[in-house]
Amino acid sequence: MNKEQAHQRYDLIKDIVCAKYDVDYEQLKTDSRAPQIRLPRQVIHYLAKNLTTLTLEEIASKTKKDHATVINSCKKIENAITPLKNGYVQDLQLRDTISTIQRAVKSHYEGCKVSNLKDYYTATFLFNKDAIRSVTPNLKFEVNVKDSQRRRELADRRNVFLEIQTRKEVLKDLNDLKQTLESEILELEKEKNEIYA
Repeated sequence: MNKEQAHQRYDLIKDIVCAKYDVDYEQLKTDSRAPQIRLPRQVIHYLAKNLTTLTLEEIASKTKKDHATVINSCKKIENAITPLKNGYVQDLQLRDTISTIQRAVKSHYEGCKVSNLKDYYTATFLFNKDAIRSVTPNLKFEVNVKDSQRRRELADRRNVFLEIQTRKEVLKDLNDLKQTLESEILELEKEKNEIYA
């Protein structure tokens, strides 16, 4: 990939990410740390580092940041989407978004195969944006019905660690509910004792 192609690919990444998060690219060049600005900026840095041959300094200059900010962005995204040894993924939604955008960028003029319905809706949302149409007029998305969202969810459920984590969350919710009910019962007992005293 030569420099011109790398810059073109960066522009494609930038347009897709801005369309996905519904932000203006100029906002990403500001010093704002608001989540709705910070996350798309981090996603652009991460994808640009992984999908282009641009240097960290070149990527940083495009959003008016320094190379340390790009490194930090990449670490944050990597930590959020990489499964831990126990199979836990910190941000499944971000992982799916990154995966969809990566496929869209890599396929560019070849078409993008989307493996599940959730990705399909995301991809359709991206494709409907004028900015994407103008950069990649031949970009197409198709659904692979055999590998649906349900199948991916079943695969996730088979992961013992994810199942344990889910059950722990359910138990925690039940414990919270139990404590609330017990405190309400105590209050009612006090009121009853006061009435009959």
